[in-house]
Amino acid sequence: MPKAHTRATFLAVVLAVGLTACTSSNRDEESESASTESSMTPANNMASDYKRDVPDSLAALAKFTEAQAADIARGQVPGGVIESVELEEEGGVLLYSYDLRVPSKEGIDEVHIDAKTGAVIKVTHESPEDEKAEAEEAATIPKQ
Repeated sequence: MPKAHTRATFLAVVLAVGLTACTSSNRDEESESASTESSMTPANNMASDYKRDVPDSLAALAKFTEAQAADIARGQVPGGVIESVELEEEGGVLLYSYDLRVPSKEGIDEVHIDAKTGAVIKVTHESPEDEKAEAEEAATIPKQ
């Protein structure tokens, strides 16, 4: 076989192997980035997608993470998208309070999750009027 032909064949093989490796690597990166993007869609509604009031001092006392509690809250409101979460102590219970909105429904659903046990404490629906009254009441309470 002539030397030039052998060199050309060798270069073609090297190029083919290199392209295959690059394509495979790109496919892995695309797959990884697609899974990351899909986990950050509003439908999945990750922590960065909604308002959070989760003090570190209280989070340190919780046995369930915000993400775990969010999954529980979503399970209580099918189709619900989290708008906000607050970690608070209420009546001696450390709880996550989630506000979820269902696109096809007026008002919000509020879900309270015990931050130490993961138990659902309550699920309530607030009409737009209830929301407005609650916001007005909160505005009159002095901040500490």
